[in-house]
Amino acid sequence: MVNLSLVDLVCCFLAVLLFFYVRFKRGALVISARRSPEATRLRTSNIKTFMEGVIQHNTRLFLFYGSQTGTAEHLAIGLHSFFFYQGLCPLLLNIAACDMAELNKLARAPNLLAIFILATHGHGEPTDDAREFVEHLRQRTTKLTELHFAVFGLGNSAYEQFNACAILVDRLLRRLGGIRLIEVGLGDELNNMEGTFLTWQASLLEAITQNCLVPDGKLQTFTNPMRRVYKPAPLQSKYTKLFTGEPYSLGSYERQTKPFGAKNPFLARVQVNRELHTGGTRSCRHIELDISGGDFHYKPGDHVAILPRNPDTLVLRFSELLDIDLNQVVNLECVDERNPRTHPFPCPCTYRTALTHYVDLSGPPRLQLLTILSAHATDAEHARQLRYLGSNTPESNEYYSHWVLEERRNVVDVIVEFPSVRISVDYLLELLPRIKPRFYSISSSPLRDSNRLHLTVAIVAEQTPNGSTFKGLTTQWLEALVPGKSADRSKGSPILLPIYFETSSFHLPRSHNISVIMVAAGTGLAPFRSFIRERLEQTRINSFKSARMLLFFGCRHEAEDFLYAEELLAARNADLLELHLAFSRDSPNEAKVYVQHRMLEAAGEIWHLLDECNAHFYVCG
Repeated sequence: MVNLSLVDLVCCFLAVLLFFYVRFKRGALVISARRSPEATRLRTSNIKTFMEGVIQHNTRLFLFYGSQTGTAEHLAIGLHSFFFYQGLCPLLLNIAACDMAELNKLARAPNLLAIFILATHGHGEPTDDAREFVEHLRQRTTKLTELHFAVFGLGNSAYEQFNACAILVDRLLRRLGGIRLIEVGLGDELNNMEGTFLTWQASLLEAITQNCLVPDGKLQTFTNPMRRVYKPAPLQSKYTKLFTGEPYSLGSYERQTKPFGAKNPFLARVQVNRELHTGGTRSCRHIELDISGGDFHYKPGDHVAILPRNPDTLVLRFSELLDIDLNQVVNLECVDERNPRTHPFPCPCTYRTALTHYVDLSGPPRLQLLTILSAHATDAEHARQLRYLGSNTPESNEYYSHWVLEERRNVVDVIVEFPSVRISVDYLLELLPRIKPRFYSISSSPLRDSNRLHLTVAIVAEQTPNGSTFKGLTTQWLEALVPGKSADRSKGSPILLPIYFETSSFHLPRSHNISVIMVAAGTGLAPFRSFIRERLEQTRINSFKSARMLLFFGCRHEAEDFLYAEELLAARNADLLELHLAFSRDSPNEAKVYVQHRMLEAAGEIWHLLDECNAHFYVCG
């Protein structure tokens, strides 16, 4: 055994520091390739600076994501695994967890690539976790001349500001001198976003190779592309507390504390749940929630997010197919130090809780999931069909669009269709995405309705081409809720809805002297009901008359789906609202009349209000 003096130890320590310093200054660190998947396992959550990541993990590939509901995070995790099994060693980081002022250090380091997976939220805004980063880029003056980067955006083409966040970040990085490796990817929620992402992913890998961002331009693909990120772990004690549906903090549903938000939802009690339609086969519900004690401050036009749950029937069917004991505890822990998520969903919990509150069983299975399931099918034909469904070719995407999207199939349907699939339950839970919150326009007035939150919810129920009935995940749950009853209606405790508020830019003018023109169809009336109730209450309290309010509202039949008819007609009769109605199926000559026809009839008045009175114009629905 060698005895080292204190001086010897200090010298050794300084030598190690000098080694890393010289290596970094010479640019010897490149994106690591040809490295075993079982290489060094360090926790990325301890990374405080980018250069710590370079030194500790020997990586030059940084993968940042900004996510609001989890989709961008899910894609980033998939890209992380994809690169890892190309022999690269990416570092996966939430963009909010990093000091982006250090980007200039990354820019000075050779052979480094920063990848940004960014969702657009609201009306062209960054997600909450990316907001500070985007503002930093706006104000930044220091150049990023040597920084190689790539950007992929997630958006919805139904909105005018489609993928505005990703496009803005791409433009700002180029303005600062960054080197764009490939064109910004624009994923569309309405048009095979995952397929677009996989195509962009392949192009990115090719660009990395062509630009010599790996040693000798060579990659090594490891043999098992379906790497487990999470593995079962024993509980520390038999008395360990379990999650019961809380999205983040254990026990937050048991003891509610302010402030409330996406990571700490408020449990609202259902007070009213009544049908608004007076006939026909469709359904629309008026729901009132008790939000007293939440200390909320929202504006007319804001949204409320509801955390839905999978139906008990779907959970039971899934458990029967995979032979799951729903009362058994599951505890999955991350075995990949480069993944910042310790668990795929809140753990530990029972399988019943995981399948009810956390993993999405009702959404369409993703291409990557179908590909992985193909490798676990014992029947060759089943494996071939699943592999084809997930192959992301023009032909397979067309078939996927029909068989999965149009016919509304979910993961349970896939397992039923391909019974030879044999996959670990825990692995499948790891692969399934989290249930996303659903957002609804608030239809109450904070001034008039105080501690009651009103929602106007159209129940989604439609026939699919294969003859089955598809029901919306959240709306079928809301439709069945009875005030004062529990979720299963067998217990006495009332059902509580996990909710939080989201601000929007869809607000009334600050001054009551500015006229508003509102155009709505169906449940698009919801935010305008909030507007109308707010202004009517302002008029009552302050004894002044507000500027003009014009509502152009359309539905099918006056006798069936004229929502809140009594309220609107009363406001009109009191000369507080100018109401223009279009009932498309009630025309005697069978010529359908829509709101645009009513707007043409009032075109002169609309133009006068917009041009001379600076009126605000709103459209919803």
